[in-house]
This record gives sequence, C-alpha cells and structure tokens, in this order.
Amino acid sequence: MINQIMKMKKKDLLSIFCLIFLILIVISIYIYNDYRIKKLVKNLSEPIYYLNNNVQNYIINNNNLYHPITYKKKKYVAKTNLFGFANGYIQVADNGDVIAKVNVNGLCYYTKKNKIKVKPIGCDFSNESYETHPYEQIYVVPKTGIYKISLWGSSGGISANYTGDRKKTGQGAYVSGEIKLNKGNVLFLHVGSKGKSGKKVNDEQLYTAFGDASIGGIGGYNGGGNGYDDPEGQAAGGGGGATDIRLISGKWDDFESLKSRIIVAAGGGGMSRYYKYEGSPHENTGIAGSGGTLTGIAAVATSKIENDYGLGATQTTGYLFGKGQNGTICMTTLNGIGGGGSGYFGAKSGDCPTIDWVPPTGAGGGSSYVSGCKGCNSISEESTEDNLKFTGRATHYSGLQFNNIKMMSGNEKMPTKKENSTMVGNLGDGYARIEYLRRK
Repeated sequence: MINQIMKMKKKDLLSIFCLIFLILIVISIYIYNDYRIKKLVKNLSEPIYYLNNNVQNYIINNNNLYHPITYKKKKYVAKTNLFGFANGYIQVADNGDVIAKVNVNGLCYYTKKNKIKVKPIGCDFSNESYETHPYEQIYVVPKTGIYKISLWGSSGGISANYTGDRKKTGQGAYVSGEIKLNKGNVLFLHVGSKGKSGKKVNDEQLYTAFGDASIGGIGGYNGGGNGYDDPEGQAAGGGGGATDIRLISGKWDDFESLKSRIIVAAGGGGMSRYYKYEGSPHENTGIAGSGGTLTGIAAVATSKIENDYGLGATQTTGYLFGKGQNGTICMTTLNGIGGGGSGYFGAKSGDCPTIDWVPPTGAGGGSSYVSGCKGCNSISEESTEDNLKFTGRATHYSGLQFNNIKMMSGNEKMPTKKENSTMVGNLGDGYARIEYLRRK
C-alpha cells in the first residue's frame, strides 16, 4: 500500500489532498453554520427580544436578520454571522416553541419538535402547509407570482358523555382562492384548533342530585367560544376556531390584526346536550351549526330562536368580529350551552328558549370571508373595536383580492387537507396551505 502511494505521481497526490482539504472545509462550514443557527435561535428565545406580542417573527435575507414590522424599511436587527448567504425565517413563541426554516449554501436548516435539523437539499419556500399552533405563524413570499391559498376552519367540541356520531357538532368550512403576491410580502397566519369537548368530573364532592357534574369544553384557538358546565354530566362543547391570513402581525384577538384579514375559513359551533327524543318535537336538539360561507350554519332548533342565539353569523352580525360567544347555563333545563364558532364574524352561543320546557340548541357556526368574493362585505380601515363600519364592497381595504374563489360550508363536500380526495366538512383542527402556481 505504501509502495503504491509512493509510486503515485505528485499531481495525483496533490489532487487527493485538495479533495480531502475541500471536504474538510465543507464539513467545517456545516459545523460552523449549525453552531451559529443554534446560537441564533437560542439568543432570539431570550426575553429581551420580545415585544408586545405572543410570538416573535424574524426574517433572514442575505445574512441580515429582520423583524417583519421593519422589514419593508430594510432595517435589520443584526447580522446572522452565518457563512454564506442565508435566507429564511425564525419564529419564537412565549411558550418556548421555535419554528425555523433557513437556507444556507444549499442546505436547509429547519426545526422539528424545537430541535434544529438539516437536510442536504435547499428549503422549498414556495409551497408551505400550516397546522394549528396557539400563536401566529408567517409566510414570506419567496418570489413574485400567483399563489393559491387554501384554508380549513376547525370543528366544535361535543357534549360530555355523548358517544354517537361526532358530526353532531359543527364542522369547519373551507375557502380557497388565487392571489398575486410580490416577493418579500409577509403574511401572518392564525390556524384554528378544534373546540374541546365537555368533560365529566369524577369528584364525589361535585356530585349533584342530577348525577355527575361536568365542565364545558374550552373554545378552539382563534376565537372559538367556551362551552358551559352542566350538573347532569352533559357539559357543552367549545366552538371551533377560525383559520385566517392577515396583513398585520398581532395576537389572535388584536383588533388591528383582525381587521387586516383578507381570507377567513369559519369554525363550527359547539354541541349542547344532545336530546335524541326520536319522534318528539325536540328530536335532535343540541346539534351545533357548522362553519358557513357568507353566513354560518344555524344549529338544529325545535322552537323559535330568540335573539339570534344558535344562528350562524353573517358578514356583519353575530357575536363579535372574529370571536364566538361563550356558552352559559340554560335555566329552563339546567343544561350547559355550546360555545359559538369563530369566523369573519363569530357566532352567538346556543339558544335557551324561555317558553315551557324546551331544551337548548347547539351553537351556530361562524361566517367565512374572501376578499373579492361576491357577497362579502369588507370592513372599513377606519373601523375601531367599538365602532365597526363596513364598506359594502367585496374587496379588502388593502386592495388585495382573490380570483377563482371557492367557499364551502361545513355541511358540504370539500377537499381533504391533502387535496387528494373529498370529505363533508372538516372534523378536527384547522389547516392552511399556500402554493406557488405561476409567474402571472
């Protein structure tokens, strides 16, 4: 072996040494960048970097670190000190979650369960999918062109002790559309989570003359109303959270951020106690309404609805702009009431009829919104939380609008989240997908 090496030409030896040296440089760069990214993420996780928000977003562009609020002004926070040109984003939430996706020299550094991973091919920023998280997420437009955005709202929770068809609760709506976006635009996403179901409490101290006590389900992230407790073990489900995309960063309930929504998929209402009572006038009472299109779906009602409770939200009415109502106790039957589904407008909670003995309804579903869709009523930029104004126009005040729009309520056929099949309504957490289609 040694003799063979000695017999090799100096030129061949030099080539081998150069190759080994090059490999060592590449490995060194990888180790250095891996160390720098981990340190960068750790530094951004320190409280000193927090502003008045529940999540901090950072954009890395050509090795400079930006905050989206100052990004358009090109004021960067700091140099990343990565070796080579780096592009991507890092998000840091108050609960310690970190989502990172950074391209450096053809390698993609990304997070999985808050740990930095790397893959040997570059990150694809053109097509992104988003699952629910209890905070804002971002999309940085990588290149100018036409994009398809698809959103699924989330479903409401079921009542405690109910073991039948989960579709008795309100299901999430679906919306999609195509829109022109420019490179560098930043979109802020809030992906709703499903409303929690009512839960029986196994505590002898809380046992009542009617049976086991139960507590209502918490409303889903992004505006779902809470379900209410029930002394008969039939606590109501929480309303489903909406899924939306905004132009202004902020917590889910920040009004300026809510006002900047350009597309919203509504969540379904929470289920109240289910009275099956086959053949009776109150059959199926308690079933919630699903997230709707322009108008949310109403809950099943066996008597006259009072004060819009149990009805679906519309483009201008409901409980609150972007928030479903919390349920209460129905004194007529002593049952907890389901929380309203969230949406462009969130729905009111279920209805508690005050006439005779009539069981409460489930909650209604929220309404959806897509800028540019016929029938949508866009909020005015001058609106305040205490003084809502609507323009009567379909296009958002930003001027951004969608084409090839589809809106489907939670009781209609819609694409599955992988868009390889169809389903009737979205049962579960919300979801979002952004896809690059073409240049123009």
